[in-house]
Amino acid sequence: MVTDLSDREVEALYLKACAEHFQWRVDRASVEADRLIIEGWAITLSGRPEDAQFLINGAPFEEVHYPEPSPDLAEIFWNIPTARTARFVCGTSVNSEHTYHTGFARLEFQDGSDSKSVRRRAWYLPGTKDDLPVPETFRIRRVIGEPASLSYLIGGATIYKRLENYLQEQCGKNFDDFPEVLDWACGCGRVARNFRWASRTKIYGVDIDADNIAWCQQHLPHGQFIATPVLPPLPFPDGSFDLILAVSILNQLSAEHQSVWLRELKRVARPGALLMLSSAGLTQIGLARPHPSLVREVEEKGFVVTGRNCDLDDVMPDQMSYLRGLHSRDYLRRTLEQRFTVIDVVDSIVANDDLFFMKNDNPPSPQNPFSLPLRDYDINPFIHPTMGKSGYAGHLIDAKGIDYIDFMSAWGTNLLGYGYRKVARAAARQAKQFSGLGIPYPQFYELRELLCSIIPTAEDVRYGKNGSDACAGAVRLTRFLTGREKILYHGYHGFHDWYFASTDCPGIPLALKETVISQGDLTPEAVDAAFRKHPNEIAGLIINPLTAPAPTAEEMCETIEVVHRHGGLVIFDEMLSGFRVAPGGMQELWGVKPDISCFGKSIANGFPLSVLCGPGEYIRRLPETYYGMTFEGEAVSIAAAYATLTEVVKKNVVGELYEKGRTIRAEYKRLAAAYSLSTSLDGYEPCMSLDFQQHGAVSGRELLWLMIQELVRHRVFTLGAFILCFSHSQRDLRKLGRAFDAAMSVLHKAVDCGSTEGLLDERIRQRMDHIAAPANWRRATEG
Repeated sequence: MVTDLSDREVEALYLKACAEHFQWRVDRASVEADRLIIEGWAITLSGRPEDAQFLINGAPFEEVHYPEPSPDLAEIFWNIPTARTARFVCGTSVNSEHTYHTGFARLEFQDGSDSKSVRRRAWYLPGTKDDLPVPETFRIRRVIGEPASLSYLIGGATIYKRLENYLQEQCGKNFDDFPEVLDWACGCGRVARNFRWASRTKIYGVDIDADNIAWCQQHLPHGQFIATPVLPPLPFPDGSFDLILAVSILNQLSAEHQSVWLRELKRVARPGALLMLSSAGLTQIGLARPHPSLVREVEEKGFVVTGRNCDLDDVMPDQMSYLRGLHSRDYLRRTLEQRFTVIDVVDSIVANDDLFFMKNDNPPSPQNPFSLPLRDYDINPFIHPTMGKSGYAGHLIDAKGIDYIDFMSAWGTNLLGYGYRKVARAAARQAKQFSGLGIPYPQFYELRELLCSIIPTAEDVRYGKNGSDACAGAVRLTRFLTGREKILYHGYHGFHDWYFASTDCPGIPLALKETVISQGDLTPEAVDAAFRKHPNEIAGLIINPLTAPAPTAEEMCETIEVVHRHGGLVIFDEMLSGFRVAPGGMQELWGVKPDISCFGKSIANGFPLSVLCGPGEYIRRLPETYYGMTFEGEAVSIAAAYATLTEVVKKNVVGELYEKGRTIRAEYKRLAAAYSLSTSLDGYEPCMSLDFQQHGAVSGRELLWLMIQELVRHRVFTLGAFILCFSHSQRDLRKLGRAFDAAMSVLHKAVDCGSTEGLLDERIRQRMDHIAAPANWRRATEG
């Protein structure tokens, strides 16, 4: 471990690795009067320099001047004695017909190493028949960091031939044996140009540098070249390529961008396809000679961004996604193995970079965003219907015409029932008049008045289209009002960047991670400690009141006082609790007063609408934060919301939901006792969720999925929750009771056998170790 070494020892380690794996370099090559002259440096670690040989296509050079003094190398490789005399100049006669009969001349340096090492370190000169144009030096600089045409030509040819030789070693194949090859991040064709010699291969090159791609399209007719955006997708169908090359690109992306691009490469790779990806290793570190502290940091963290890469600034001056970074080998291997099988890792075979040789034989990447990665309380394609046809009352009909009692209620939006007559009529009447005018109209204000009469803390209201809008607006307003940036959060609060910065979600700037802090414990003491840890930095606390562990009403009241004492504000995210656990949400049930509140989901019985509300002194300042959207005043949803909330008030909808929930919970409890199962329905009666304890060798999670599977088989649609709607009938509840009975008999059998094998769908069992707990990553569709 480099963390245990002194600075001098760390430097000696990577310099020795560089000399051992890279060993020699051709700096200049020229042909004059049919005579090839090459110049460069070569370091011997074993044997005498005088006994070393320089070969071209396996034959010795006719004239060799080596070893020659090299004071510049002696200063760099201070720990290697032979670096003091490591320069060479070699010359030999060449014949274009014989020297380049394969399109390339192979240059080798032999110092007593084994033949495989010599072959992997060979350099290749493109032959005189390579009549393709060479890009201008300013294009080359954007690819290799220096305006050096010879380095572009020799480097590209060398990478091409070394990779092809390696494929021959590993699987007995040449590039010609791969019908379709992708060169991801091809630049101006440094490697792709050499595929002209693989006549049976179709080479595709992609890059974000549209200017270099245009050059390739004009000058490299043997390939197809496409400019791509900074982030996926690529313009190719799933499973397009037999081989994918990715040379010196991964360490120039952020960790988030690496993740999304690896996922995309897996998508376009055929099953069983091979991937050859290169990344800077100890050799590159030896050539770059960073401070040893950086090497230690890389070893400790796995991946470190060392700065912004400015090479593309002349064509993409505002880009911030092109970086300079370093991976540790272990970190990169773990990252790659999440999607591919890493067959081999080879030092310094891709010019200065290490090669990761991989096969695409892991399970395919998830395609259905509602089903995989397999998470608790998400649609599972192995047991759930994944396409709906229609709905009515509290029922969902799938594409096959199967009728399910729906206890997910469209993620909580179906409060009264699908197609509820009064809501449907109100929406239809409004749609015949207008769906939006761009300015307020009477019902726009009527709904605000109704909301202010229902929600205890609402003095003024602004509309949104989904919960994420409202929560993002509330957080921005809180930051504006307090002049602080950090936000404490408890629960899920939508898909916007401010919240998902707390996760490993790709596409979000790393800088945002410092602005959100998870607050699992809502006791006054815990919240006070969080504010003291970040004095005068936390703008406020946003909570989903239904997220466990939930505080008591007394604790919540004290917690709000703590936040206020520290100069912060409290936001209630009442998306699921609003109009369901009480008409005015948890703030009404607890009798507390948050500063800002967000409501949505069931507000319009399935039509898209959310609200941000609170004291007038706060909400009136919302325009200063530029909150607003084109469809904020969309009239059909507002009409549906007015009709929905009128029914909530007139028909005691919330009371009815509690009554139905008590019936369900009582029957579930009775059956659990009868089958000796440690399980319960947790939460408030209008929106309960399943909970299972471990039973012997059978985990609670296995029992949860087995219960869901059996309920779905009995035509009860749930993902582990029971979110009730006003239209669920007593007949529906009786059918649910019978489904509980049948399901628990299967669970009882699993507990008796000590295994779910043969009972739980094997595809779920195989993925059980990969199921991630909901935690921060609930559903992107929620809210």
